[in-house]
Amino acid sequence: MMMKLMRAQRKAFLESILVSPFLSFNCNPHVFSLEYHIAPERVHLYASLKFGFLNHIHASDDSINLYQHMVRMSPPPNEVAFAPFLIRVVNCCYSLAISLYHEMSASGFSVNGHMLYTLINCYCLVNKVDFGFSILGRFFKHGFVPNVCTFSTLLKGLFNEQKISQAQELFRKIIRGNLCVPNVTMCGGMIDGLFKVGNTTVALEFLRDMERTRVEQNVIVYCALIDGLCKDNRMDEAVSLLREMIGKGIAPNVVTCNCLIKGLSNIGKLDEAINLVKDMVDLGISPNIFTFNVLIDALCRKVMEDANGVLITMAQHGQNPDVCTYNALMDGCCLKGKTKKAREFFDTMVGSGLVPDLCSYGILIKVYFKRSEVDQAMHLFREVPRRGLIPYVGLYNTILQGLFRTGRTNCGMFLGLLRL
Repeated sequence: MMMKLMRAQRKAFLESILVSPFLSFNCNPHVFSLEYHIAPERVHLYASLKFGFLNHIHASDDSINLYQHMVRMSPPPNEVAFAPFLIRVVNCCYSLAISLYHEMSASGFSVNGHMLYTLINCYCLVNKVDFGFSILGRFFKHGFVPNVCTFSTLLKGLFNEQKISQAQELFRKIIRGNLCVPNVTMCGGMIDGLFKVGNTTVALEFLRDMERTRVEQNVIVYCALIDGLCKDNRMDEAVSLLREMIGKGIAPNVVTCNCLIKGLSNIGKLDEAINLVKDMVDLGISPNIFTFNVLIDALCRKVMEDANGVLITMAQHGQNPDVCTYNALMDGCCLKGKTKKAREFFDTMVGSGLVPDLCSYGILIKVYFKRSEVDQAMHLFREVPRRGLIPYVGLYNTILQGLFRTGRTNCGMFLGLLRL
C-alpha cells in the first residue's frame, strides 16, 4: 500500500515537472495536448495547472480559447475550477463573462455562489441591474444564501441607474426580512449613493435609521455624510456631525478633515479652515498634500504671503509640493499680476523633477497672451507635445483667441486648420 502511494506521488511530481515549463507561455497548446495522454484520475492536476494561464488572459480571444479547451476535458472541470476562470474573464470584458456563464449553464455545468455573485456584479457594471435580480433568484433556486456583498452590489447597481426608490425599498426588505446583516460598506454605499443624486436629507435620515437598527457606524459612514454636506455648502451641519462622531468615540481621519477644510475654504471661511488644520495636528492627524493644496489654492486667491507661509508649514510636516501645489501658486501669482513670480514657480517645479501638466501650461500661456507676450506663449505651447501631453479644446481656444487678438491672423488660421 505504501509503495503504491509513493509511486502515485512520484508520478504526480513528474507530471508537474513535465507541464511546468509551458506555464510561462500564453495559452500554449502543448499543455492542452498533454491532458489526452494521461490517466483520467490525474486530469484534475492539469485542470489546476492550467489556471497558471489565468494571469495571461488579457483579451477576449485568450478567454474563449481557454474556455474551449476546458469544456473538452474529460471529465470536465467543476464549478470550483470554473469560478476563478470566470472572475479573470470579468477583467477583460463584462459582457463576455456574462455570455460564457450562460453557455456554461446551458451546457449543464454546475455553478456555485461565487460564480453567481460574479455574474450579478457584471450585470450591475453594464447597467443591467434588473438582470442582476434575476440571477439573485438563482441563488435561492440552487440553495445558496446571498451575503452582504451580493446585496451591496445590487444596491450600488440601482443607484448607478438612478433607481433610488428601488434601492431604498431593497434596503428595507433586507432589514425586515433579515436577509443579511448590513455592514458599514453597505451603509456607506447607501449614503454615498443618496448624496450623489442630491438626496442629502434622506441620507441624514438613513444615519438615524442605522442608529435605530443598531448597525455599526464608523468613520467611513460619517466621512461620506460630511463630504456630501460640504459639497452642498451645508457647513454648519457638517461641523455638527464632526462633533457628533467625536462624541461617539469615532476618531476622524485625514479624509474627514480634508472634506471640511475644502468646504470651509469654498465658502470663504479660511480662518476656520486654518484652525481646523491646527485641530487636526492636536488630534494626532497628520495633514497630507491634499490638505495643504486646498489651503494654498484658497489663500492664493486672497493673500499670497499667507500661501507662502503654508509652504513653510508643509515642509515642517515633511510634505513636498506637487504639481497641484505649484499650479495653485502660479494661478495666484497671475491673478495678482505677478507673471514673473509665476514663471519662477514653473521653473522651480520643473527643476525639482516634477512634470508640468496641461493646467500648468494653460495658466502661463493665458497670462502671456493677456500681456501680449506671444512668443513666450507659443514657446510654451510647443513644449506641450514634447512632454507627451495632448492639448485640450480649451487650450486651443486660448491660443487661437490670443493669436487673433494680437494680430497673428495667419498663425491663428493655421492652428485652426490643425485642430480640424
